Amino acid sequence: MFLPLTVWAERYIIVNGHRLNDGEIELLERMHGGPIANGNYWLDPSPGLWGYAGNPQPKGYIWQTGPRPSLSERGLLFRPGELAGD
Repeated sequence: MFLPLTVWAERYIIVNGHRLNDGEIELLERMHGGPIANGNYWLDPSPGLWGYAGNPQPKGYIWQTGPRPSLSERGLLFRPGELAGD
C-alpha cells in the first residue's frame, strides 16, 4: 500500500533578528526580483544594502534597480552542444 507523501521545505530567513513568515518572504522576494536563500541577513532598507548577519561587509542591493539583465547578458544562455557532455 502506498500513501501519498507531501514534503514541505520550511523557509528559514532571518532579517535584522526577525524570522520572516511566508508572506514577508514572498514580499521580499518580489521586491528582490527572485528567490532568497534561507539564512540570517541584515538589511538597511533606506539604501537597500544587505549582507550576512555578523559580517558588516555589504553583499549588494536588495531592490531591483531597473530591468534585470537577460540570460545572455548574464552568461546563462547556451546553444545546444555548448555545455560539456552534450
